[in-house]
Amino acid sequence: MPVRATKRGDERTRLERDCDVLVCGASFAGLAVARELAGSGARVLVLDRYELGERQTSACAMPTVWMQALDLLGSLRQSFDELVVHTPFRTSRWTLPWSFSTFDYRELCALLWGQAGGGPEFHTATVTGRDGFTVQTDRGPLTAPLIVDALGWRRLLSNDAPIQPPRARLSRALEVHPDGRGEQMQLWIDPRYVRAREGVVARERLRPRAAAIEHGPELAPTRQPEVQRGADALGGQRQAVAG
Repeated sequence: MPVRATKRGDERTRLERDCDVLVCGASFAGLAVARELAGSGARVLVLDRYELGERQTSACAMPTVWMQALDLLGSLRQSFDELVVHTPFRTSRWTLPWSFSTFDYRELCALLWGQAGGGPEFHTATVTGRDGFTVQTDRGPLTAPLIVDALGWRRLLSNDAPIQPPRARLSRALEVHPDGRGEQMQLWIDPRYVRAREGVVARERLRPRAAAIEHGPELAPTRQPEVQRGADALGGQRQAVAG
């Protein structure tokens, strides 16, 4: 488990900066924007609630050709050329149209930020809303003529009202990480693990997973035992729960 580096308490002082571009969110989208603006002469300020790469907020896999094009292969962990799907009735294999690679989230964020060349400035701050060209944060308001919303589905900077569960119309999942290893990207789809829902178990070399996916506003904590049955199918103990 990484050590949390985000400023807290008295360290979270008022933030006052002048910038031409204010990027809100420092996962893949926000860091890619900062990377593309490197050398433009614009004063770029990037904000995120957490330090760079401190907390995974996005999936840790993408087509390998994307990683090559972005010069991010230093974060690659495992590549797959086919998908193996197991159901109670049969096992099927599909050759993928391109290889798919998993990566280390913290390392990939560091690589993207390094490609920005030291031009953009980064600070931790929690974005709470927007009023015209002014973004409200827990460290004070910040104004810029160009604001980039890279905060994801919560639409905090949208003209519409922000959305949060349980009102957000999302498919939510409860995930466990059992111990185990595998050289293939495999899925087990079996209703015996999660009744009346979709039960998925995925085995990889680095992070096997078992997940219950419920297509509704909430995924109740009572689903954990059901997901554990899927984890048991991998022959390992539950290491963590996320959802």
